[in-house]
Amino acid sequence: MTSPTNSHALREQGEAANQSAANRSNYNPWSTATEAQNSKLLHLLQLRPHHSEELRKLGLYHPPARVRDLRQAGYPIATNRINLIDRDGFQHHGVALYSLIAESGGCNV
Repeated sequence: MTSPTNSHALREQGEAANQSAANRSNYNPWSTATEAQNSKLLHLLQLRPHHSEELRKLGLYHPPARVRDLRQAGYPIATNRINLIDRDGFQHHGVALYSLIAESGGCNV
């Protein structure tokens, strides 16, 4: 379950990622454009690993596609499967947890 404190922390991370993406590109930070979403995801993964439910709450509609884009751009991203309980109390098995392994040099998103 996501507590109010966790929701606030997620909101702050999303706002920071939006600001970072806006600083690196010409896209509106709330944009659903692929390039803006990729920049936002990269920033979030630089902060810490995130699972797909968190990423959706932060405005990334289809995290696996954005992860694929970053991998194709040369970013090493690991996927681990975790179990979690959502805010409604339902348990989910095999949720993707994405982690940026290391920064790769010269990659542009």
